[in-house]
Amino acid sequence: MNWFRTDGSGKFVWPGFGQNMRVLAWIVERCRGVGGYRETALGLEPDYGDLNWSGLDFTQADFAEVMRIDTAAWARELASHDALFAKLGEATRGARGRAG
Repeated sequence: MNWFRTDGSGKFVWPGFGQNMRVLAWIVERCRGVGGYRETALGLEPDYGDLNWSGLDFTQADFAEVMRIDTAAWARELASHDALFAKLGEATRGARGRAG
């Protein structure tokens, strides 16, 4: 879920920090083995109907937008992780050499 995805007018799609409890309730249900889910490239995620939307006007289209996976952005993100881990590895190897 991308809590910080914005719409065409620059407003956040997710309705706010307090609404995260809806997702946390789903996580607890999943831990108990009763919550529904779907498998994605990023792991198990809720479908719209798996969350309790009572008292909130948050449409399936809104939900689909915050759950959309931008594969190109994820590829860039993972490449940046690889670069960071390589840099950390070099720093660790260098620190071990100086300590001996």
